[in-house]
Amino acid sequence: TRYYLTLALILLLSGCAGSDANNPVTQNTQQTPEINTSGHISWGLWEFVCDPVSETIDIAPLRSASFNANVLKFLQPPSSPVNLLTVSVQSGSDPLNGFWVVDITLRHPFLSHARFRGFDVRGILMAEGGSIGSHDAGISYHLPGGTRLANADGYTRWWNMQEFTTYGTILGYTEGVRAVPGSYATATLNPYKLFSDDLDEVEPLVSIEPGERATFSTVPGLNTRRYLIHFDIDGGTPPIRFKYAIDASWSLPDPSFDPDYPVEAYDLSANCQEAYMLNVPIFEEKPFYENVTTYGGDAVFLLTIGDWQAWDSGDGASVLEQLDHIWVESPTLLATPLDVLPSAEFVNSNHPTQATFRVSVPNCTPSGLEGQQFLITAESTDPATYMPQIQGDPYAFDWPEAPLAAYMLVDVPISGGGQPPETRFVVGVGDWGTFAGPCYTGSDCYRFCANLAQLDIEGPANDNLIFQWWEGHLDPLPPWDTDALSVQIESLGYTFVRSTEPVFDATGCRLILVNFCGQEGGYCWPFSDAEAQAMVEFVADGGILVFMIESLTWMQVEAFDTLMDQLQVPLSYDGEASPYGDTVGGDLITPHALTADVYDFCYTSAGCYNLESEDCLSLIRTPSLQDMVVLAPIVVD
Repeated sequence: TRYYLTLALILLLSGCAGSDANNPVTQNTQQTPEINTSGHISWGLWEFVCDPVSETIDIAPLRSASFNANVLKFLQPPSSPVNLLTVSVQSGSDPLNGFWVVDITLRHPFLSHARFRGFDVRGILMAEGGSIGSHDAGISYHLPGGTRLANADGYTRWWNMQEFTTYGTILGYTEGVRAVPGSYATATLNPYKLFSDDLDEVEPLVSIEPGERATFSTVPGLNTRRYLIHFDIDGGTPPIRFKYAIDASWSLPDPSFDPDYPVEAYDLSANCQEAYMLNVPIFEEKPFYENVTTYGGDAVFLLTIGDWQAWDSGDGASVLEQLDHIWVESPTLLATPLDVLPSAEFVNSNHPTQATFRVSVPNCTPSGLEGQQFLITAESTDPATYMPQIQGDPYAFDWPEAPLAAYMLVDVPISGGGQPPETRFVVGVGDWGTFAGPCYTGSDCYRFCANLAQLDIEGPANDNLIFQWWEGHLDPLPPWDTDALSVQIESLGYTFVRSTEPVFDATGCRLILVNFCGQEGGYCWPFSDAEAQAMVEFVADGGILVFMIESLTWMQVEAFDTLMDQLQVPLSYDGEASPYGDTVGGDLITPHALTADVYDFCYTSAGCYNLESEDCLSLIRTPSLQDMVVLAPIVVD
């Protein structure tokens, strides 16, 4: 049996020239509008044929191109439209059970025509809906067990076939003449992956470079993203099809940059006008569920919002100025939608177009431990609708009767066993070089250390003044200095103590860094259960507990992993970072209070962490996506 996946490919380029013969925004039956700043073009359709037995995917174009514009030459041989999109099935796929790991590669349709570089190019997976919005009943998205994209960068309303109903025109959904009969994607809100020159196939959206502005250049004009697709299994049979759209933004560049047209040739109107990112890096408090009569609690999480129009936000105010509302809703957790924008608490901004806020959602009502989700809707201020940004007659087209918005669907972790104990976090940091030597000079490691020392946690230990660097279990003791760190800590008003006492002692301490970095061939004595309990009590009192690891040459893995087991902290040693021993400047940084104003974190690629739970948060990653600075939960009574 072969399963067919029907994909509708729509490429959207904003603002392609004026009303001359080169204008590609020509409709089949209506007068050609003149472009102002935004416009959209349909580029064709494809049918994907997937064989779950051979685990192969074939692609065939569904219709020939027929546009009354000079762009026709880009849509026919020798520039065949089938070459605009290629797919490869990756290891880890389980097609017989409806799970596909797929790399999708997009080729820019205007290769070598630098003027037409794209921005915010999004590959949208369109399938069946079923979950209906409560704030906006026009929203329909996949059910928890429906066909879904497990690693979505976001969700969008653009180009769904329910609302963009000016059929047969370039600004509406257009079905192909060879589409499989009965294929009808009912969702109005669909997941996507962002294609950008500065993202490889697996990098998270939060690592995007601000200066690159999510651009898709025409040279080399190829970008790949990895999709983790779960099909809705109905009676043991995967669904036979879904649709796929490509959305891109564009505006007229400054002609003085001819012929290369770099990113700076385009003003911010070239990017999407809604928020380009909604990301929840961590839940600080979770609701709980024991049974149908015992449940509740608050959800407190960090929400990072990225908006290109909020450049140089700094304090988060510019990001919020781009939004009218931030709605949080859930079919199980909330009876009514909640606008959290007025109560959003600014945390930090370490990206000129992003800001992170603390969001509190009180009195949640989970119906179980699994399948609990928040739908987050960030409604834009200007423009506020999906109306085509064109001169002429924009009302000749159909679009959603809803505010322009960005969306994210977030899985909400639920604690079991009734009212849960309090969860706090410990910090894992990398090698010694983070705090001394070439890493500490000329980077933002100084800022990170200041953030670490000044981390505000409720509890009496947070009022203490001692920053203790503890290496009492190491034999022989390491000879390396901590002078740079001690000077900085003292300048902040704290007392720096380098302790070699053999037993863990938190008396008077605000922060204790447990050092596992010994001399070559050294030893780390095991930690007693009493010491582990003292560490838990220190954290419960508001203390900041930090673990520092190294390469295999300089530390004993057994001591570290055993202590993590004693503490029930879901961390373990993940080997030596690659390439080993290089001094690296890392900018894959997750927004958090610990990384505020940290843009370039320098470290030696020695040891790295294995995160054994989704509750762990990776704060700083290497270019090879290994975890160097992490937060991990520790449960306190």
